[in-house]
Parts: sequence; C-alpha cells; structure tokens
Amino acid sequence: MIFLKKAKVIEIKESRSGIQEVLVELEGKKGRAYSFPQFVGLLEEGDEVIVNTTACELNLGSGGYHFVLWNLKRDSWVNKNEGHIVKMRYTPLQSAFLSIEEKASPYHEILKEKETIEGFPVFIGSLHSQLAPVVMAYKHFFPDRKLVYIMTDGGALPLSLSYSVAHFRQRGLLEATITAGQAFGGDYEAVNVASALIAACHGLKADAAVVLMGPGITGTETKLGFSGLEQGEIANIVFALKGKALLLPRLQFSDRRMRHYGFSHHFLTVLKRVLLFKTKIVLPEIEEDKKSYLLRQLKKQNLDQNFEFEFVRCPPLESLFSNLPFTPTTMGRPYYQEPFFFLAAVAPVCYLAKGENEV
Repeated sequence: MIFLKKAKVIEIKESRSGIQEVLVELEGKKGRAYSFPQFVGLLEEGDEVIVNTTACELNLGSGGYHFVLWNLKRDSWVNKNEGHIVKMRYTPLQSAFLSIEEKASPYHEILKEKETIEGFPVFIGSLHSQLAPVVMAYKHFFPDRKLVYIMTDGGALPLSLSYSVAHFRQRGLLEATITAGQAFGGDYEAVNVASALIAACHGLKADAAVVLMGPGITGTETKLGFSGLEQGEIANIVFALKGKALLLPRLQFSDRRMRHYGFSHHFLTVLKRVLLFKTKIVLPEIEEDKKSYLLRQLKKQNLDQNFEFEFVRCPPLESLFSNLPFTPTTMGRPYYQEPFFFLAAVAPVCYLAKGENEV
C-alpha cells in the first residue's frame, strides 16, 4: 500500500545537512514533510511537489511527516558522485554511493587486508534513543578518545533524520558516522556492519564504536518479528571479529506494557534466541526491589545460568545531559520519566571505564 499525492510547499521550516523540513498544503490541509535534497534538489516556497503520505495515512510512528518524492518544477535531476555501490536497490530512489570498501576509497587497501578488530569496544543497542546516553557517557569518561557511530538499516534509512547525530557531529562528540547496509547519508558508507567495524577500527582509527539503527523500530507483537533483533546479530559479528561486544540492555519501568516492563521482552529474546556466545551483561545500580524483579525475569527465562550480570554505579543523567540543546527521550518519554532506560545505556560505558581504571 502506498499513497502519493500532489502538494504545495508553503513554508521552509528548517534546512540542515542532507534534509529539509517543510510545510505543505494538500487537499486543503497543512502537513509537515521531509525532503532529501540529494534526491530532489532544494525546495523553495511555492514549489509543487509529489509527496508520499503513507506514514500519515496509516498513522505510523514517523512523527506525522510526509516525504517529498519529486519537485514538479524540474524536468530532470542529476546528483553525481564517484560511488558505484547502489543503495535502496531496485526501487524508484536507488542511488549510487561511494562506499568505504570501493577502490576509489582511501581505505580500500585496509579493508582488503584486515579481518578482525582485536579488543575494539563496540556498544550495541536496539533503539536510536540509546545513542545520546552512550555518546555523552563516553565523552564524560574519555573526553579525548574517538567514538564512531555506525547506523544500521533497521530503522530509518537516512541518517539526516536524526537531529541528535547532527548535533553530536557538529560539537565533535562523534568522530564520524558510517551508514551500513541500505542506510545512507553518513560521513562514510559501508556495504554491511562487519565492514563498517573494520573501517572504524583500522581505517578511522577510532577508540570505540556504537552500533544502532536509525530513528524508529518495527515491532509486531510476535516473538521474533521486531527489527531490534539485529542487536544479537551485530553482537555475533563483533564476537566473530574478535571485538569487545558491550550490549545495551533495553530496561524500562515506566512503560505500561508489561512486555516492556523491566527487561523488555525484545532484549530477553536477543539473549535467549540470537546471541551465540556468553558475555557479561552490565546494568546500572538500582533499587533492590527493581533489581529483584530483573533477577526474577532472568531466572524465569533460565538466563541467569547462561550469562553473568554485573551492576555498576553511573553518574547522574542530569550531569550528562545538562549541556544538550535537546531533551533525550525514548518512546516519547523524557529521560527524567524513564531514567532506567538511559542508565542502562550508560552502564556499559561505566563498566569500560571502571575496567581501565582497575588495570
């Protein structure tokens, strides 16, 4: 099912690297729309455009936005680059990108040679909202080290949709971004996550990486039908490449849905059905009643026998987020309403710092 409609641009709300947010009028109503200049060029007020209204028609969780497909004032549009790796393949928007693995890339020879990331720390989560706590905690403990964000194609494909990533790059809190698979728009493009990890470690010489999907997640209320399942798949890749996999637990106590209370069933499924190796799961130090609830969840799934769990103290979220121009949220809830979700993403960073301090 797809909905395509004609609309008129009546206001340019915001333009930043790789994206425009505009206000359009269609069928007598006003609506917000995203446009990606690399596909349709820059929009101006008064332009008549074709928009994809599917997300709004189906009330999907994409922020109530339409997406501009074409600007009717243009007879043609060409956006050339040196790349030959096609993303969004066999769709009307298939485009060629310069991938970090290509011969034209300065990192081509490195990626031909390297096959492992010995000991390279990789933070792996299942929601884009885990990015802010990881970035801010990492720079809190390691202000002079380089952190690279690898965005998968499990959620939104355009990296430019993420306001937080734009801010982190502008402030230098992220050394670089790599968009892997069908995701696009990073500082570097990669064919897959494994190759992106090799590039981050050996090509960009980062000190650590965080791997997360872009904004949005798909869920179906079935055991395995959610895009966050990739967390386990990515962890397996990190393990196979001899890296240090640090899983970000999805932990919540404000969600009214019991399947996401305490450990989300998504995270428990990753541990039980997808992860192919034993590893330590790091959690934030929390109240005894909540800790007991988590331990009961693990015992019920027999996971207490297969994994080691460690609780660590974390710095206050207020101190980590105090200088951000936006309020980190997850599922529409700010961090002060859902603190344990964000602390669970901070905890593996604290564990990494704690381990180095003890050496």
